[in-house]
Amino acid sequence: MNAQKIEQLASKKINPFLLNSHWKAQWISHPSTSLVDYGVFHFRKTFKLKAKPDESIINISADNRYRLFVNGNAVCFGPERADFEYWPYDTIDIASFLKPGNNILAAVVWNFGELKPWAQFSIKTAFIVQGNSPNEEIVNTNT
Repeated sequence: MNAQKIEQLASKKINPFLLNSHWKAQWISHPSTSLVDYGVFHFRKTFKLKAKPDESIINISADNRYRLFVNGNAVCFGPERADFEYWPYDTIDIASFLKPGNNILAAVVWNFGELKPWAQFSIKTAFIVQGNSPNEEIVNTNT
């Protein structure tokens, strides 16, 4: 199943609570570099699972753009272009990429700074992942 199909199926299952409230996850960024200039950043989170889940839906976004990897597999990229009033995120089921034991969620996040396309809005380079339910919150971005 391709990434677009996985994302379409997962987006139908988004937790309604997340649509109307603040997420527990936090936007993360690099602590000591310019967040408005050109930059490419790598974020990684390691977590342990007792068993492979049947479903593991996450919501993900970045300023400016991202590419997500789960256990070394390229899963998706985004987000779609938008504006400051509506910042998009992607909802995807990563269960097929997970395994019992240690797992790695990794992302490359980039911002082209002054060289970004005119249609690409940006506040500052940052990244966020929010699990769709308490079962998936193990991957939430935090400090």
